[in-house]
This record gives sequence, structure tokens and C-alpha cells, in this order.
Amino acid sequence: MQVALDRLAQRVPEVYLHIDADSLDPQSRPVWVNAVPGGLSLEDMEESIGVVFARFRVRAATLAVYDPDLDQDDTTLRAGLRIIGVLAEAVREMG
Repeated sequence: MQVALDRLAQRVPEVYLHIDADSLDPQSRPVWVNAVPGGLSLEDMEESIGVVFARFRVRAATLAVYDPDLDQDDTTLRAGLRIIGVLAEAVREMG
């Protein structure tokens, strides 16, 4: 990821960050429809968000894909809220 971000940073100073929850490992969000083993852990996602915010000015961010009807124990909701919290903290630190 670092090499790709280095290349992008040479071309643009600002980015739009789209986080698709399908990229998370099913253990972090078991009820997402397109769950695929081997995705990012929640900790890896948090670290990736930090890396992007450290390198670019993030103009906007989204977190996509959630179906509350499938989330019987709120595991997926908690994962999403945790990601939103990381995004909010990163924006706050940008000033």
C-alpha cells in the first residue's frame, strides 16, 4: 500500500476516501452480504485510515455497505461506528 500511496502523493495532494466494508474480514463484519475471508482486520483498517490522513488532505470520506436487518447482534454496527470514530478523530487532528 505504501508504494501505491507514494505514487498517488506525487500526483495529487487531496483525496476522497471511500471505505467499502466488504474489504473487512468477515470476523469484523460477519453479516455483510459479500463477506470474503482474508480481508482487512478492523485494526488494519484503522491503521490504513491513519496512513491516508497523514499523507493527504482528505476532502471527504464514506463508509459503504451496511444492512441492519442482517446484523442481529450489532457486531457490524459496532465495527462501522468504530471506523466512523477513527475518521472523526483523523478529521479533528487535521484541524
